[in-house]
Amino acid sequence: MLLYNGYAKITLVNIVLASTSPRRRKLIKKITEEYTASSADIDEKAVEDAVFLSHREDSMPHIAEMTVRALSRAKALAVFDAIGRPEDTLVIGADTVVCLSGEILGKPKDREDAVRMLRAQSKEPQQVFTGVTLIGKGCFENGSCPAGRAQGCACCCGDPDRCGVSGLASDGPSQHIQTVWR
Repeated sequence: MLLYNGYAKITLVNIVLASTSPRRRKLIKKITEEYTASSADIDEKAVEDAVFLSHREDSMPHIAEMTVRALSRAKALAVFDAIGRPEDTLVIGADTVVCLSGEILGKPKDREDAVRMLRAQSKEPQQVFTGVTLIGKGCFENGSCPAGRAQGCACCCGDPDRCGVSGLASDGPSQHIQTVWR
């Protein structure tokens, strides 16, 4: 992919998506078809626990924001390290969480848990947080990557009219899960 570097110079960059999620792949294809995808080998629970311990006095939405920032950064770093930190590569890491009724919803354990979550989301508004981190060779100083150079950014959709899963019939969550659960 060609990128403008701010000085009218064009640079060829290889894009690596630090995810094999079908949804993430669909999103990046809106930008470019020229990318590769690689799964990040990280312990998400350990990252989540570390964020919670360091922010336990904060509000749940703030913890959700810090969680997606930390997870997107950890995923991008893990993939960048796994591919050998090439000079011509930009790695994109991302993560999303939903905050509902003062708690962060994790990944559903199974279909029944997914149905339970969708039912809960259809009854009240939630906040959806997505963190994105971009990492390339320029992020590193003396072999390490300071947080300020690979800081994930987070965005939140907090408008209940835009984020709600409203209007699902009693069997709606089950039918929805049939179409998206893999």
